[in-house]
Amino acid sequence: MQWTAEPPVGAIIQESAEDLLTVWGKLKLYIAAQIEQEDSTWADEAGLRLQEELEQLETYYDSLLLDSKDESELLARDKRVRIQELKWRTLPKIQVEPIFMALLYMESAWARTQLNSISELA
Repeated sequence: MQWTAEPPVGAIIQESAEDLLTVWGKLKLYIAAQIEQEDSTWADEAGLRLQEELEQLETYYDSLLLDSKDESELLARDKRVRIQELKWRTLPKIQVEPIFMALLYMESAWARTQLNSISELA
């Protein structure tokens, strides 16, 4: 298989049925489908660690509230902020954003098959 930036000599080029934005969206869907098939044990473990840390945070703020009843509103606000920050920092997430895309001419049946499999996902 050979990818080229120019069509092969004598090649008949068909106009694409889809615009670049549609192809871009299909590429992102294809990548997401590939990631979903990967092992997600790390995400489960991260979720368990997050739960443990949230429990520790809850225990900490509960003990502070017992000691100072006067500042309960301030402590409750601080607790909410810390919980949001902890979730933002430790929630398992994958963010994939293609940064480059190119139109290439495909000279083999294999390449056309790959492109068709991506199109079928969308």
